[in-house]
Amino acid sequence: MLQVGVVCFVRAEAHPGCILLGRRLARHSDGNPKGQGTFAAPGGHLEFGEDIITAAQREVREECGVSLHNAALSATFNVIDAPSHYHFIVLAVVGDIHEVSSREPVNAEPSKCEGWFWHEWQQPLPQPTFQSLVVARDQAFSPF
Repeated sequence: MLQVGVVCFVRAEAHPGCILLGRRLARHSDGNPKGQGTFAAPGGHLEFGEDIITAAQREVREECGVSLHNAALSATFNVIDAPSHYHFIVLAVVGDIHEVSSREPVNAEPSKCEGWFWHEWQQPLPQPTFQSLVVARDQAFSPF
């Protein structure tokens, strides 16, 4: 079944050239184990009737405990893994956190994520990598 997801490329002035990544512990909400144990950016499902930017801000707040500012839809990825019955249209949102108005990200959902860290985008992604980030790299996407 086709689903719509949001991936949030979170940036911070204090961490130039970096995005926020974490290691996923949980399965998808539908029980699909795809992505469990992989490194991923914050994100999740677009809820029925929800605005894309609002969804991105909600996901970052729920997962990282910080507010996303200057958020904008930046790309769309078609992520398919037929053997896993995984097909997502992923909406990539890029945004910033401001240290003046936000603290550093925290692991607000420890049952779903091992913790958050800043990763330099130009460096190889940590392995294993969540499929939406692999597709972003394959398409030469840049959140900067």
